[in-house]
Amino acid sequence: MVYLTWGIGFNGIYLSQVLGVVKHLSSLSKTSILVVSFVPYTTYTETRKRIKAAYSNSLVLPMIPSRNHWWPLFALMLAPLLMFSGRKGIMTRGVLANQIGLLLRKLKIVSSVVYDGRGAEMAEWKEYNLVQSVKLLGKIEGWESNSVINSDFRLGVSEKLLEYWRAEFGYQGQKLNHHIVVPCTINSSTNNGIEDNSTREKYGYSVDDVIIVYSGSQIGWQSFHLIDDLLLEVLQQSEKVKVLFMAQIELDTLHAYVQFPDKFVKMWVNPEEVVDIISMCDYGLMIREETVTNKVASPTKFAEYLGAGLKVIISPNVGDFSKVVKENDLGIVIDSVHTIKALEQVKAEESARIKAFAKSNYIKSAFDVEYNALLTKFNAN
Repeated sequence: MVYLTWGIGFNGIYLSQVLGVVKHLSSLSKTSILVVSFVPYTTYTETRKRIKAAYSNSLVLPMIPSRNHWWPLFALMLAPLLMFSGRKGIMTRGVLANQIGLLLRKLKIVSSVVYDGRGAEMAEWKEYNLVQSVKLLGKIEGWESNSVINSDFRLGVSEKLLEYWRAEFGYQGQKLNHHIVVPCTINSSTNNGIEDNSTREKYGYSVDDVIIVYSGSQIGWQSFHLIDDLLLEVLQQSEKVKVLFMAQIELDTLHAYVQFPDKFVKMWVNPEEVVDIISMCDYGLMIREETVTNKVASPTKFAEYLGAGLKVIISPNVGDFSKVVKENDLGIVIDSVHTIKALEQVKAEESARIKAFAKSNYIKSAFDVEYNALLTKFNAN
């Protein structure tokens, strides 16, 4: 079996949701899955080094000359490798990787293609201007429909994503059991964050502080304008609230920072270090605007926040997760920033309950039934 990615650099999501999943599937199938990653050539050398260090059975190739226009050529590049290796199944992360997989199946190089659907890519491209080419924008709907309808099996990250597939592309595979739903998960080994007072003191916090953390990227769907509004509200309510930004963002672009600069700390660390640091916090931010992209999403940070024992402050209609938070008392679902009450520290017993929930519901082994169904359908055993 081959797991193919297209255009993704090495980061925390790649480490957890690509390599973590591949390692888990390998352990279930008792076979070594080959990871093939086409990565931007501008960062090729460093990205290859980090991927190979994290997972040795990987082939990392540069994307030349373009990441989207010339994908059929990369299918032809892969064909001899797959023929030589004898691997007949390919799992593809995202729409463009899937087009390569479907072309390889058409050429009879592989016999089975699994679409690992991470979100609504057509919506992402259009809602957040991810692609400027009018030609490519005209093709994405056809590509995504092709992925959803013509793959042999599908993994969706949320029930909301499957609803989108049904409404947008007429997907009927639910009648034939041709998919599984597995949200973004954590590894069981990451559920061991440090949370003593010495950790807080190390990073300049007091034992009485209420710490809110944002961990993630600056990409458009993260909705920083809404995060900014929320932080202004909670910082005005309490002197004890502090904010930790684990993101590469210029803080002075936030009105909340301009007004309360002494309340903010920013840091950027290796993915492996994140959990131990966020475990000293009380709340994790997941504030999103209501776009199709966010309504079908399964943000990786949700499981990471819970696994570290944090309550999640989340907007309504973020994939399946807003409902999960409300039904299981895992944080705060806010309709308006002005309705949020003054935040208090999360008590140790409450943090322990949240960690236990994450361990039962959001580690990879919690979805072994689904993963084994994928492996069975995919004939990867």
